[in-house]
Amino acid sequence: MNNPIRTLDNEKFQEIYTNKKFRNEVAHAHTCLTANFKFKHKKTCSYPVEYIVTEEQIELAKKELERSKLETIEANKGNLLFTGMGWAKELGKGITNHRFRAYFKTDRDTKAFVEFSYVDTKNNPDCLHVDFAFFGEDCNKHRRNFEGSFVPKSLDTVLKIVNDSFGCSFKKAVIDNYDISPNDVISQAQS
Repeated sequence: MNNPIRTLDNEKFQEIYTNKKFRNEVAHAHTCLTANFKFKHKKTCSYPVEYIVTEEQIELAKKELERSKLETIEANKGNLLFTGMGWAKELGKGITNHRFRAYFKTDRDTKAFVEFSYVDTKNNPDCLHVDFAFFGEDCNKHRRNFEGSFVPKSLDTVLKIVNDSFGCSFKKAVIDNYDISPNDVISQAQS
């Protein structure tokens, strides 16, 4: 059964200023084609209702996303700002996603990357897996020795691992689900 499709009216459109998830659905609307591959319209990928949107609505949603992104980055100066990947639900101890990643700069101004994923198996109950951890652009040459390990599930643990293993002094680890992508921001500690 398909979702109902409606044209996005001005009243519903105003939600882009109060509902980040909906804002992103409008900003990232996709193209729909006819059976003959001719442009039909742009539409949100949303549930339970999909919305037909105009180019103007998309552009306004993108501007609101950009404004909010800059606000989020500013509010998190000195924090390790992760992009939440996949589902967004409270998993406990500050973890809100099954996977989250960040580009950041160490206190010595070296670019680094780390990604964690939530794991709950018999062998590693309630843990995070360190998927990737490396310095610089070439992930094959500069991997950290704890990559592939399991660590207790908490943002406090994540913060300690990054600060201790990469030589950083971040104050707090934060997961953002709506305003940033990994390519948008490189966190840097404020010494």
